[in-house]
Order: sequence, then C-alpha cells, then structure tokens
Amino acid sequence: MKMHARVLTVGFMNVATLVAGVGMVSGCTTYNETVTYNSDAMSPKTISLIDTASGETVWTIDIPAGQKLDLKFDKRPSVAEEDGFDIMTWTLSKAATDPKGRTNTVRVPPPSQRRTEMTLRTAGEIRN
Repeated sequence: MKMHARVLTVGFMNVATLVAGVGMVSGCTTYNETVTYNSDAMSPKTISLIDTASGETVWTIDIPAGQKLDLKFDKRPSVAEEDGFDIMTWTLSKAATDPKGRTNTVRVPPPSQRRTEMTLRTAGEIRN
C-alpha cells in the first residue's frame, strides 16, 4: 500500500509539472505594467504618450492637483510588438485612494514605438 501511495504522489507531481509546463508554453494573455503619477499643488503634472515613429502625441492628460493617474499597459511587450499595438488602461482618481475613478482604454503604439513624457505645470494650482 505504501508503494502504491508513493506512485500516486509521484504521478500527481508529474501531472502538476505537466500542467505548469503547458501554462508556461501557452503563455499568459495578460500583463501588468502599471505606472502611477501623483499630482499636487506644488507639482501639477501633465502626462503625454508620444509615438516615436511619427513624433505625434497620441494621448495627453493634465492631472489635477490632489489626484493621481494610473496607467496600465495590458499586453506583454512581445505580443504588443507582434500585433503592432498595445492597449493602455488609465484611471484618474483622488491621490489618497485606490483607483476608483472611471477606467478608460485607448489603443497605443507598441513599447518600441512609444515614450511617456511628464511635464510639470506652474505650481500653486488649487487642489481638486
């Protein structure tokens, strides 16, 4: 009986290894590259996404003082490069809270063809 139990354990481990291996080969379809920008009265920020292939600003936002911007690029870099685009999800919310604002999505260039720029606006904005 002990021998039989041992075989089942080894068999279970082999199945678990096989399942994990299949998951690694198939790859995950989601990716979580997230960046947060906090804006306050002394350093109000504007964030822009630039298409480096064309030099065009494809997306920009002024983050109000007292709020934060969460940016998330959804695709793995290799998948975004192969597809020729990525999906960026962004949320604007109060700086001291979890992202509870409205979630928005926009199609953006792949990682090799985009650059995120942050510029500071004049200090002294009223906090929202």
